[in-house]
Amino acid sequence: MFKTPILFIIFNRLQTTKQVFEKIREAKPTQLFIAADGPREGNESDVQKCKEVRDWVLSNIDWECDVKTLFQEKNLGCGRNPASAITWFFEQVEMGIILEDDTVPSITFFSFCEKLLLRYKNDNRFFVIAGVNYQPKPVNMYSYYYTAMGHCGAWASWSRAWSHFKYEMYSYDDVKMAHSIKYYFKTKQQFNYWYNIYLNMKQNPVSDIWDYQWTLCQWYNKAINILPNSNMINNVGYGEDSTHIKYKIDGIFDVPTQDIYNIIHPKQIKINRKADLYTFYKNFERKKKNIFWYKVRDKIKYELRKAKQFVRL
Repeated sequence: MFKTPILFIIFNRLQTTKQVFEKIREAKPTQLFIAADGPREGNESDVQKCKEVRDWVLSNIDWECDVKTLFQEKNLGCGRNPASAITWFFEQVEMGIILEDDTVPSITFFSFCEKLLLRYKNDNRFFVIAGVNYQPKPVNMYSYYYTAMGHCGAWASWSRAWSHFKYEMYSYDDVKMAHSIKYYFKTKQQFNYWYNIYLNMKQNPVSDIWDYQWTLCQWYNKAINILPNSNMINNVGYGEDSTHIKYKIDGIFDVPTQDIYNIIHPKQIKINRKADLYTFYKNFERKKKNIFWYKVRDKIKYELRKAKQFVRL
């Protein structure tokens, strides 16, 4: 039996939910928190789909487990709902793992998180232990590395860290945020990219985003995060029923997963800026530079997949 509490965030996608749940069932947590957003207003199919997902999950918990649920009657959206669910979770537990309905973990992801949650429990510098790795090769000779990037697909944290989270960032000091971003990112290009996102999020809050606020919160508080040296998460969240991503992104959705059984800890706590620079150019700045192409490609691929045609772009 797995003792670390797990929060499972679900909505209306039964097939992806089943894939993630099978891994949770394999781990058999003693505490399972299930949070579900409500159906979207005016969307009749959501009513049935949301009910179907909730009923299926609850009926398939076939091990001894303390189950708590937070089922919204109305739709809060993919920004406020995850944020409120995580707050609800950390109001009841000291530390735990968060899985969304499209992030399928390798089985050792659970023990990886549990061991590191306990190891860094009392070190207030640490905010996030994530399961993804998009690096082209191992960053070091150890099982994980230290990073500024707290990826939020499948991750673990502590209530002490989440207590700093603010959905609206009106109270953030611009000068302090600028200094914090400069602390992590040494190039002007990196700084401008992230500081502009911060200003946009602060001045024009977006209702369907919560992870930018969480990332900026980490930097505002000079956090250190942890990523494994091999990818442990299979993201199956792209497709026609996805809110944000309609097609498969190379280098993100096609990275094979690996298990980490024996954890070898780094000897020195130091953020790997070289790895973070690679992440910046691969996952963020590249998209900004080619935003027109990405929009065009997104539209083309979406229409082709709808028509069940296959071409190589």
